[in-house]
Amino acid sequence: MDYQLSKSKRNNIILCSVFLILYYTISGLSSFLESFRKFDAIEIGFSIVLFTITFSYIYLIFIEYFRNYNLKVLSLISWVLLISEIGNQVYSLINLYRTILPDLISDISRVISIISMIIWTVLLVRIKSDNYRTCNPLKRYALGQIFAVLMGVGISVFLMFGEHYDYMDMMVLPLIIPYIFIIEFAIKSNQDQLKPTVSPN
Repeated sequence: MDYQLSKSKRNNIILCSVFLILYYTISGLSSFLESFRKFDAIEIGFSIVLFTITFSYIYLIFIEYFRNYNLKVLSLISWVLLISEIGNQVYSLINLYRTILPDLISDISRVISIISMIIWTVLLVRIKSDNYRTCNPLKRYALGQIFAVLMGVGISVFLMFGEHYDYMDMMVLPLIIPYIFIIEFAIKSNQDQLKPTVSPN
């Protein structure tokens, strides 16, 4: 059965993607913005909650998409990525006022996320575009995530060498790029006529 988003889901994905683009933009430029206005704990906590909701919505759509084509492994890994990210955000929210949970929990969750994202990307790249044309934006999103992480590491290393530690938040700016492809996915899911075949999983 062909997968197509309803108009409301398409609009919701676009809104969620736009919010996440703004979220990473503000987070990456927070060092500059805080010279004009300090962000209090309530505002930061509220942004964490909104991030979790919007990120979760997008990944639940991914899971729905993969289930529609019986891509069970990709669906399972999407759940792992979703739960890992929720765990990271809950950790940030709990430790917002004072450190309660140890850093090891966050570190383990991030390692799981990175490994899962690499596997997720490899499996997506294996899918034939002719059979799953709407999967192309998802491939670009996955590759964009890997590229954004590597670019973020490069930015952080550059800032450390220059001893610009106050601007380390800029390393999240490349994470804006992948969500442009989620908007593309939302638009194309209403246009492409897909021909599902046997799952590569």
